[in-house]
Amino acid sequence: MLSVYQMGGWCGLVIVILSFMGIYAAVRGLVLSELFKKRLVSDTSWGSLIEKKVLSARSEDRQMVLSALMRSEFSGIYSSSYFLKLCAAVGPLAGLLGTVLGMVEVFSSISDGSNVNPALLAGGIWKALITTVMGLCLAIPSMIVAWFLQARLRLLRTTLMLKICNLAKL
Repeated sequence: MLSVYQMGGWCGLVIVILSFMGIYAAVRGLVLSELFKKRLVSDTSWGSLIEKKVLSARSEDRQMVLSALMRSEFSGIYSSSYFLKLCAAVGPLAGLLGTVLGMVEVFSSISDGSNVNPALLAGGIWKALITTVMGLCLAIPSMIVAWFLQARLRLLRTTLMLKICNLAKL
């Protein structure tokens, strides 16, 4: 952790911590979505319980009931997706903050006057660039996995709706 702090400062450390939390959220969301997909296909008692709840509602309330059930049953996937979206938004901002702080360090060294040390300038520019790269390396995969989880949730919802529509016709 000390080398990460030396490379990117506090902003880099925040990005690394968010990256580990994002990896956890991504794995959690992907595993839960796969488990729910298998559960929806193979476990008829779970699917029929949801279908009965939706079918027992008035026809104009079925969409609302299904949405509420989805939020409660798939809350782990939703929370993972939302956290990944947060990482995708905060990562570049933390990288930008590191960039600004690195440039402030550079200009502070220059403004001191006397002898400008190129190594000091390079260190500030390095910090600026590395935090930008770290922020983007957090944001891009986070956004991709969040999109995938949202697509999986839409697929689960569509599958449930089709099962419910088939039962309603019976």
